[in-house]
Amino acid sequence: MRSFIHERITIARNSAGYNKKNFAEALGIRAATVTDMESGKNNPSYETLLKIIEVTKCDPGWLLTGKEPPSRELSITGEKTDDYAMIPFGHEVAAGTAREAEIEEEPVIIHRRLLARNHVSSDKCRAYRVRGRSMEPKLQDGDIIVCAMLQANLDRLDNKGLYCVHSPEGITVKKVHYDSGGKSLVLVPLNPEYPLETIRLSETSTVLLGKVIGIWKDVD
Repeated sequence: MRSFIHERITIARNSAGYNKKNFAEALGIRAATVTDMESGKNNPSYETLLKIIEVTKCDPGWLLTGKEPPSRELSITGEKTDDYAMIPFGHEVAAGTAREAEIEEEPVIIHRRLLARNHVSSDKCRAYRVRGRSMEPKLQDGDIIVCAMLQANLDRLDNKGLYCVHSPEGITVKKVHYDSGGKSLVLVPLNPEYPLETIRLSETSTVLLGKVIGIWKDVD
């Protein structure tokens, strides 16, 4: 059964042996703030979430998504919470026909090594939930991607990479080829059941948002 983050904070606190008063002291916040978090009245800040992970030694993935068992030991032993960054969700991203769909998702925690490897900061990244089958087998419906939201150089696209593209219809993820002669983008699906799509840049407000730097498979 799905739990909510305020319920998981309470579980993490109790499992670590804290009452609300000494938990608040360990986090550097007021006891009333702990009560508000655990009742669901207020959401914890980014800094407070990282401190909760550090203080309770809970699993970051479980705390944010509820998918890890509460009894699992902290998987980042020996590393500091500063080594991790929280990536907020944008819209759903279509692996099929582009579409715009607001969703409520809890942030994704990633290691800063991934950011450094791609020369991007966490504030330039967004997480998206994949919907559709056009990028199978690499991307499945329900997977999560993290995209570095940088304006890509069209003349230097990585032919092996995946890109997020924003068109008037919404956001989609595809392999992308740039036709400099025709001044157009060719969106390439991996699933042969789906056709190529050519977008003339002079005729649309399509924007290449950035490159996919991480993929998390849906395990449900």
